[in-house]
Amino acid sequence: MGPGHGIEIERKYLLCGLPPRTDRARRAYVRQGWLETTDPPVRLREVRMGNRHSWYRTVKSGLGLVRSEQEERISRRRFRELWPGTEGVRIRKRRYLVPVGDLTWEIDEFLDFDLVLAEVELPTTDTEVVIPDWLTPWVVAEVTEGVTYTNLFMARHGPPPAPEKGKMDDAES
Repeated sequence: MGPGHGIEIERKYLLCGLPPRTDRARRAYVRQGWLETTDPPVRLREVRMGNRHSWYRTVKSGLGLVRSEQEERISRRRFRELWPGTEGVRIRKRRYLVPVGDLTWEIDEFLDFDLVLAEVELPTTDTEVVIPDWLTPWVVAEVTEGVTYTNLFMARHGPPPAPEKGKMDDAES
């Protein structure tokens, strides 16, 4: 969740609830909004972990497993100047960070609607993803390729309809 420039490689999974393992995980409160006056839209994000706050300006493009991402840390003042421009295109979530080996699973519990997603950032596109045993019973479907499970889409339109168990969302069709 820090500054970076380049490529993001990530798999995303829809969960049927919040796994118990999150009880012991580090937590962050995240609020995000998008400035839609640019193409692609600029994301503003505030991350609070305990008493520590960080603010970011991010531009992502692409969809699916590999996306371009340019992120920079900004001041609280700059965040507050830009934040009103995100009115109507915002989400809030609680993020649980669960390390497993060299990877960290991020479990996002959305606060504006009933939805839980798990994401894992990967070092390469060839990295095999093994869903941990503690997470497997909670996985409904992989939604990596689905546009309706992107944070921007959900900020604009709300949560997607629940898919049938084991079926991906609209990207599969």
